[in-house]
Amino acid sequence: MNSIFLSYQNSSRYFLENIKETEVVSGNDYFRQLPSTTVYDYTLFKNSIVTELSSEQGDFRFFELPMHGTGFLTKVGCINQLDTTNIHPLHLELYQWFGSVIDSYSASSKELLPYNNVFLINNTIFGLGALEEDYINKCQDSRTSPNSKLLALTTIATESNGNLVQYDKDDKVYFYLADHIANQAGLAKAQDVPDDTFYTVSGVSSVKDWVDSYFGQFI
Repeated sequence: MNSIFLSYQNSSRYFLENIKETEVVSGNDYFRQLPSTTVYDYTLFKNSIVTELSSEQGDFRFFELPMHGTGFLTKVGCINQLDTTNIHPLHLELYQWFGSVIDSYSASSKELLPYNNVFLINNTIFGLGALEEDYINKCQDSRTSPNSKLLALTTIATESNGNLVQYDKDDKVYFYLADHIANQAGLAKAQDVPDDTFYTVSGVSSVKDWVDSYFGQFI
């Protein structure tokens, strides 16, 4: 039933150890639990397959789209008592229903975006974290004043190279691209920032726009 997961499990990218238990459910059954107040449209996952598993590293789910030969692994977690004031409702909902996406897979070697932490919610998602020094140094080198509002964004995704996808309280999406390709299509540098820091992308003006484009890579 869950052939994409089994292919992933047998691939060199599968890194979980000593799986303790596995349960396989249809996407129809899994998403039937969604309340009527959900923010997002989960139609894409109507015919998906969800594999739930535990390992030495924690609890996980693998969501696969059999018709497209793709899937992604999520780590299940709880928010505990974290203040969610600055977390977008869609971000919060996706973390609750998926978990944090930590790996993706294509049985046909389709190229997928190199994100290794999507929808994560914990204290590390606020601000630039390890990249703040990079931003401050680039501001100093370019004689640009750091923008306090940009230092207070919330991260919804992290690339494997450390670049970030973030949003502000007005639902505007920014990409912190410390090593981006200057002529990448659709990129526009944010106002009054140094090169290789904050950018926007045409067609991605909200968190929902970005989530749609993220899930769109799997079909």
